[in-house]
Amino acid sequence: MAVLTFEHFLNADLFANVKKDFLKQDIQYEYLGSSGEDFQVNIERDQITVIKEKVISITEIENGDGKDEIYETEVIEQELNFYSDYLLPKIHEVEIAYKKDFVQDIRRRSLFSKDAIKGYGQVHLNKLNKILDKIKSASHLNEEIQNALLQAVASTYEFISDGYYQKNIDIPKKIPFAFSKNQVIALYYLLYVNEYISNNDLKKTDLYRLIEETAMYYDSKENSFKDIRKANKLCNELFGSIPSKSPGNTIDELKEIFTDSDFYASS
Repeated sequence: MAVLTFEHFLNADLFANVKKDFLKQDIQYEYLGSSGEDFQVNIERDQITVIKEKVISITEIENGDGKDEIYETEVIEQELNFYSDYLLPKIHEVEIAYKKDFVQDIRRRSLFSKDAIKGYGQVHLNKLNKILDKIKSASHLNEEIQNALLQAVASTYEFISDGYYQKNIDIPKKIPFAFSKNQVIALYYLLYVNEYISNNDLKKTDLYRLIEETAMYYDSKENSFKDIRKANKLCNELFGSIPSKSPGNTIDELKEIFTDSDFYASS
């Protein structure tokens, strides 16, 4: 069955498909499902019967290497209700997943300043407000499910607005430069050869390792920050005795950045 999101509850067609998938687990459809045949289910039903294997005892048996565990089980039939046994637990899972995905998105986007996190949080707060309105007007949901959803969304809203998650976001171990890979390499190299990074005790091989261990570049195609690998090779391609790439464009781009008067404006 599909991983559920809030959207599965808000959209009547998606909600109907969720219920169909649940009903298809009934033992009366077991053969039809395994045969790959397409079949219809009675969407008005709320109950299904499933087969469960239950462990009733565990026996430990000594052997030469330790102990083996022998499980005694029995097969039982279990009645499940679509709303109380399936949907209510799923709503809690949806809430937890939304919060987790939100925090992971912040890390993936490298949003570490308070303003950036607040702005991104506001986008989700606006989204959650719209979800609340849709839940209240969803005629295909019964009162119990509506209340559970409203509570889950309210909890998620509080989580984001109060900033509980910020305490669990680690400070990045590398600097996420909003530069291309070549721009990061050129920046470090130029600072080094012009002795703005002291090269008395820092060898070039140390510089390459320093780049890899302290810097990330921005991949504009994938809209994400990435580690720099093989800094030695990249640096030689731009600034080696026989460079395979012209550093001119990259240097011009850095000049444009650092000569822009706005770069030095305090904000």
